[in-house]
Amino acid sequence: QRTIYPLSSLRSLEKLLIRQLPSLFHDNSIFDSLESLTKLKYILFEHNQLKEIPLLRSKSIDDIDLGSNLLEHIGPYAFSHLPALRQ
Repeated sequence: QRTIYPLSSLRSLEKLLIRQLPSLFHDNSIFDSLESLTKLKYILFEHNQLKEIPLLRSKSIDDIDLGSNLLEHIGPYAFSHLPALRQ
């Protein structure tokens, strides 16, 4: 994982804001680590040149901002494992 600090060790994190760091999204490991952050409520991944959103898993995330990316594909079930997500 190419992160500054392993996300899985930030168990009390409630907000995750990542702007203009596309190198962190070279694979899906950052998305996979969201499930271990049980207090995480909000993620903002703007200006990261994201082209697709993989399947996200989290019981606590209720708000997501993916603004200003290059989204070409969002899987049909990308958000289906986010029961707290506001619609």
